[in-house]
Amino acid sequence: MVINLNHQGDGNWRAPSLGSFKCNVGAASFTSSNLTRFGIVIRDELGAFVKGYTSIVPVLFVSKEGEVMALIATIKWVTSMDIQNVVFETDALIVWKALRAPASDLSEFGSLVHECSSLLQQGVNFSVACVKRQANTVAHSLARASCRFANPCIWHEPPAFVEELLICDISG
Repeated sequence: MVINLNHQGDGNWRAPSLGSFKCNVGAASFTSSNLTRFGIVIRDELGAFVKGYTSIVPVLFVSKEGEVMALIATIKWVTSMDIQNVVFETDALIVWKALRAPASDLSEFGSLVHECSSLLQQGVNFSVACVKRQANTVAHSLARASCRFANPCIWHEPPAFVEELLICDISG
């Protein structure tokens, strides 16, 4: 596992290196419904949409716990498809920092960070980077849209509501 020390500063989404994938992860917690929603998008080195995923967890997590839960779900999903050479991007700075310097944190968050770190070590050429939220808009749009679906959804083609965001990301 590599914890990428690159914290992208300009807010623009960037394609991964040749032969790699980029997987953006977003979580959204909604107190009104006591739900946490996840949105995940995988793109190739050209920025092309590979797959998307949304899910709802019927538990309201604190923001940092929701974000690390989304990252755990993402790593498990990507691993189940045998995808290698993946940069996982999150805009959750606290999660990224916790993964960079794991401590003996006995809280629920610390336990989740430990699980996430273990999963990352099992992957082939997995890394985690932190980006500004503007570089993670597709994943967050998927997370917000998950309320429209009763079950987790997997997209093999980009849903219409994120197509414009994907184009904007690629054009910079």
